[in-house]
Amino acid sequence: MVAAAIARALLNNGDMDGFINVRAKLRPEQDELLALLDDRIQDDLNTRIVTLATRLELTVIAESSALMGLDIEVASELAVRAKEDESLLAPLLSLHSAAATRSIAESDLLLSESLRELTTLSDQVLRRRSLIGVRQRPRLAKLRGKLRRAEELAHGAGAGGTGEARSSRIFLAYAEKLERIGAGSGADLRRYARTASLVSFSVLTVTGLLFGLRGLTAAVYFGASLVISLAVGFGTSAVRFWPLVRAALGWHWKK
Repeated sequence: MVAAAIARALLNNGDMDGFINVRAKLRPEQDELLALLDDRIQDDLNTRIVTLATRLELTVIAESSALMGLDIEVASELAVRAKEDESLLAPLLSLHSAAATRSIAESDLLLSESLRELTTLSDQVLRRRSLIGVRQRPRLAKLRGKLRRAEELAHGAGAGGTGEARSSRIFLAYAEKLERIGAGSGADLRRYARTASLVSFSVLTVTGLLFGLRGLTAAVYFGASLVISLAVGFGTSAVRFWPLVRAALGWHWKK
């Protein structure tokens, strides 16, 4: 996988243009090579697997560079392209005759799949400012497991898997930080929602007192103020507080 090594060296030196040029020139050559291979011949099959794995690794390098630079749109486009190579490589993994090469190829596949998940989560948390919900925790646990497996495979392949092992650790650290950011966003949002509701309700209540509302008018105003305040702080999710509002109003009517 010399091309991937050259590409990584160019990236390490900050030569993104050089990396893009290497990757752009290599892909048509790889397509021509893949078209000539006969999978009934073991050597040709081995070459196909290595070529697809190399192409996938180059895409992973480009996608991770875009993602770490928070260029999520470019990372998303690369993730879509990588999916085609993943589908071509996956059925062939068990057919390679060399265990080390097979392990590296499988590690590349797992890294590509994991990076696509990370790109989707990054878009959710960093660009759309959405929370990482409880239902997504199993998905994150599966993602971390996949990255650890990719690192194990890379280590098992020896020196040839050094790049994949390093990428696995980087992506795992990124996933953990992303999860903390997503959880922190949820806490901040809930804190903001409570504050907004309290301020809104306080303002409306003081306004009602200033107007000297009493009796039925005061009860209706109190109920409306409570509903409005919850809507201000929690939006459409405020409907979950309806039993509390109904109980409060019912208590007032009984008085």
